[in-house]
Amino acid sequence: MITESGQEILTANDNKTPTKWKGEFPSGLVGEIAKWITNTARTQQPTLSVAAAIIIVAVAMGRQTIGPTGRGSVLYITTLANTGFGKDHPLLCVSQILQAAGLGEHVGSSEFMSKSGLVDELREKANMVSVIDEIGGFIRKITSAKSSHHETAIANKIRQMWGIGFNEMQSAAYAGKKSVPIIAPHLFIYGASTNIEFFDAISKGSLSDGTLNRFLFFSTSVCPKTNRNRLKDNSVPESIINQLKAIYNLSASDSPTEVPTRNDATFDPVSQNKVVKIDWLTEDLDNHFMDLEDELRAEMREAPEKAEHMVRRMDMAIRLATIIAVGCGRPSVSRDDLAFGVGIAKASERFMIEGVNDYVSENALQSLAQTILRKIKMKGGSCSRQQLTILMNKTCKSQELDEVCMMLQDTGEIVVELKTGESGRQSKYYTVVSNAAVDVAA
Repeated sequence: MITESGQEILTANDNKTPTKWKGEFPSGLVGEIAKWITNTARTQQPTLSVAAAIIIVAVAMGRQTIGPTGRGSVLYITTLANTGFGKDHPLLCVSQILQAAGLGEHVGSSEFMSKSGLVDELREKANMVSVIDEIGGFIRKITSAKSSHHETAIANKIRQMWGIGFNEMQSAAYAGKKSVPIIAPHLFIYGASTNIEFFDAISKGSLSDGTLNRFLFFSTSVCPKTNRNRLKDNSVPESIINQLKAIYNLSASDSPTEVPTRNDATFDPVSQNKVVKIDWLTEDLDNHFMDLEDELRAEMREAPEKAEHMVRRMDMAIRLATIIAVGCGRPSVSRDDLAFGVGIAKASERFMIEGVNDYVSENALQSLAQTILRKIKMKGGSCSRQQLTILMNKTCKSQELDEVCMMLQDTGEIVVELKTGESGRQSKYYTVVSNAAVDVAA
């Protein structure tokens, strides 16, 4: 997915369906920021750098740009990698780069204790990014059945704001406190976690209620080498700062006395003509987009069990495409921009589908089966009965292990073979069927 040099290229063919994202840097400002984040990191993770760059440009666009389908730039991004694999640097760069460009006022809290706490901050910062380390804990708090009503109400508000766009959101009224509308609230989320922490935190409820399918996932299993050519100067380049400022001021007038209104929750950017419409580069792209929507619906009909993970693909794709276009200084979305967006959205949904299959269980037996599959995959997809017993580390009895392995064999998820070793002794080997194998680096 990522070349050793960290170089990234996005290719799109002439067919109606774009190619997969191959982990390469996009064009324009997003790519420039991603390269700088990668080059200043001690441990390079280009995939996570791209994620950080996307959210930075999206925040600069917030509450002023409308894409071809009427969507804003709101995104909830979660990055996932092993502990010590380089998640922290891109995470820290989000705030650093926004601060350097003079947009620090749009960096909000990294934690919300209740829905009212979130809404109160949005009243002060209607265009805000929340940078959350260990986001798995946050997901657990807002979706767990054991959490308080005040905590789980955050998830409801997050779902609402993801699609509200430039409409008005009414806040709740409390004793002595009137409901105050927030116009065009733009909440951005950028978080980091490990696979195990994240999937351990989620529940079937958070999958079915639509909370998690509003998140875009960037995952990497690459164990990075030390960056021996790391840039010593960590100051954000003027080129990046100037381009972010230009994007931030797209809707501004030429008046030097104009008061900034991006964080003003009572200001209506639409009625005040402070929005910039980003259109299609060519007329045929509107039909192309609808073709892709029809393709998605056909996929969902064929695989209804995956539909909840796939349903927001095109909504995600157009937001991403619009961010890339604006980062390139264009007022229009190209076919390549859309290909990039679709590729990222598809990679995200594949990650979620595979992760849920591997980690999220409905009962204890399924949980044990998923653990066994993960352990086998950790050994390259095949291991002996003795190796598996050691990997399980006394978490289940021998009889339970045999019963679950027999069940996995019956369902076609593993193949069981007898192999003869050098001593002439036969050992039982378990091999994961190829279509069940997924990335389990975390």
